[in-house]
Amino acid sequence: MLKNKNYHEDAKIDRHQCEEITRKLNALTDEYAKTWWGPIQYFGYPVYIMNSGSLEWDIKKIKRHNLFMKEHFPELLDWIKDFFEKKLEKPILFDDEIPFPGFHRFTCKPGPLITQNFHFDDYFQSLTENAKHLIVPKDFSLYSFTVLLSDPSDLESGVDWVAPTDVLTREKLFNLPFLKLKLISKKHIYNQGQLNLIGQDVFHNLFSINKTDQTKYRITLQGHLLETSNGYVFYW
Repeated sequence: MLKNKNYHEDAKIDRHQCEEITRKLNALTDEYAKTWWGPIQYFGYPVYIMNSGSLEWDIKKIKRHNLFMKEHFPELLDWIKDFFEKKLEKPILFDDEIPFPGFHRFTCKPGPLITQNFHFDDYFQSLTENAKHLIVPKDFSLYSFTVLLSDPSDLESGVDWVAPTDVLTREKLFNLPFLKLKLISKKHIYNQGQLNLIGQDVFHNLFSINKTDQTKYRITLQGHLLETSNGYVFYW
């Protein structure tokens, strides 16, 4: 099973599908994309931004995002649900009152884009505080996934990552300077259309390298699964 393993690439969307999704998102950017900070735009209503205090839990906006995903990208939702049902062998749920997975769109100028934000994908406080019908077991599992949709031939993208150990604990990782983390981390490069799965125990930082002299856009499908008493629930 997936537990205690870092990345999995068992599922893939072909290049032509990625190109079609990317074209559709670019056409919808002006209407649906919002800027988080700097080069990062998002399509959706991410829980991680709610946890930062920049968004409030707004059920109308959440349902609007979920409708957007169901109307424009139903095949993507079916694909990720089918993949995780087979892998986790438990019910996989979409809840209309919880934000469905969504998209990131990074503006990448020539050269490297390094966000300097090593983090664990274990934020879900806003989710459980507001979706009170969720019952999360004491010994729960949490997974995050990323699918690179944009063309990586001129824009290499991925994550630097390091897992805690008995010596290098989560607390110590948080206190290490960025350059030290870069030195001890491993590099994982995304392939276009490949599903990358990360557990809640992996400290990671995003990177991209634009090898051209023109601005490029890194576009990814993002989401999480939280284990509940009824199965795993998708959220972003």
